[in-house]
Amino acid sequence: ASLAGGADRVEGAPPDTGPIVHVVRRGETLYSIARRYGTTVGAIMRANNLRSYTIYVGQRLTIPVGGSGRHAAAPSPARPTGASSTYVVQPGDTLYSIARRFGTTVWAIARANGIANPNSIRRGQRLIIPGRSAVPTPASEVLTPPTAKINRISPILNQPGRINVLLLGLDRREGEASPGRSDAIILASLNPQDKSAYLVSIPRDLQVYIPGHGWHRVNAAHSYGGPALAEATIERLLRAPVHHCVSLTFRGFEKAIDALGGVVITVERPIADPLYPDEHGGYTSIYIPAGTQRMDGKTALRYVRSRHGTGDFDRIRRQQKLLRALREQAGGWDLLLKVPSILAALRGELWTDLSLGEMFSLLRLVLEIGPQNIACEVLN
Repeated sequence: ASLAGGADRVEGAPPDTGPIVHVVRRGETLYSIARRYGTTVGAIMRANNLRSYTIYVGQRLTIPVGGSGRHAAAPSPARPTGASSTYVVQPGDTLYSIARRFGTTVWAIARANGIANPNSIRRGQRLIIPGRSAVPTPASEVLTPPTAKINRISPILNQPGRINVLLLGLDRREGEASPGRSDAIILASLNPQDKSAYLVSIPRDLQVYIPGHGWHRVNAAHSYGGPALAEATIERLLRAPVHHCVSLTFRGFEKAIDALGGVVITVERPIADPLYPDEHGGYTSIYIPAGTQRMDGKTALRYVRSRHGTGDFDRIRRQQKLLRALREQAGGWDLLLKVPSILAALRGELWTDLSLGEMFSLLRLVLEIGPQNIACEVLN
């Protein structure tokens, strides 16, 4: 739990106007401070010229008020419009990078412009960028929050003693300045009392309200404000607390699987994806045959990331299946001995607010949870 921080009015400021200076206390995060003062993480970062989400005990932060602070009226959630726009292709652009920039899909842009080969665009080409409501969505995928399901899930996540950990798989390429979008989003709720786990997977294309930014796909929250804003968005969506967050890049995922010696998965049917995103912003063709096989990190990433032809919900089920397989193949208490070497391999690829002691405690709890006591849910 965070300890209360100290706040002082800037000397000479009139009552209830102007900035507040907050002195960071142990256990605080930018998100907890922003929530205390009714502002946003982004507003605090801009006011203090912060380039990362790291803060330290004793640091003095200017807390903006007025238009973006505690006296500001809460923004009225406005649904995105379906208006289209045009974009001129720049050097180095790919359809994938353009789709990510505008919050749409490669397929939607290709369809709007009659592009047969997504790898074939040229500098100076004018592209129609369809609005969000114009992006076709498979009928099986529901992209608005399912109120009835959330009403059922929320009381479970709020049960006393539960530990809710947000797991994020980040689509962030080497050298990329932004925090990256969260390609995989799972809230793992652990119950130490009955040694059970409840995994809630959230489709990355779900339209949600992101505090301070309006309505967007849920995967944009991390790119706008890092782990703090991702946590705030999921808390608002599920009406439940997020106690901790663990984020891992795709490269980190591959390294982690390899460090564990691979993972054994039974693939029910072949996966053929001619438009699998590669690490250079383009595409490659992949094929994973059906059958039981030991996957290395690269193959496991392709297994949980590909969505071509099967959609996001099949992809989510594969992610849940892989987590179950990792638990079943964890190797008992020997896993704890591997933690230091795994963390060393993941340097720069892993972020968490868990201390090393908390990490070991959670891993011990996970090892005590039998595979039969893991329940999975998809927010569809």
